[in-house]
Amino acid sequence: MEKTEISVKTIKEIQKRLIGRIEPHANHKLFEVDLITGKIVLAEFERTMSWKQNAKKTVLIKKDCVYISSMNIKNAIKHLNKNSNGSKF
Repeated sequence: MEKTEISVKTIKEIQKRLIGRIEPHANHKLFEVDLITGKIVLAEFERTMSWKQNAKKTVLIKKDCVYISSMNIKNAIKHLNKNSNGSKF
């Protein structure tokens, strides 16, 4: 009698979980700072729609990145140097 092994591929589901919440000040933008390369760009959002709620925006979080709420890139660099993210909780 021959033993056979049945291997089952498990598909790892992508689960979304709340890490934190950033509520930017009025007229601010959310900047994404890559800590490895030092590149600063506007953060990317995913918009979800529901018939019960208005459009809800969530940030697409990338590895080794920090998110800073600021009026412009110049001020985002200042907040980064002060080690504060410039958002209210």
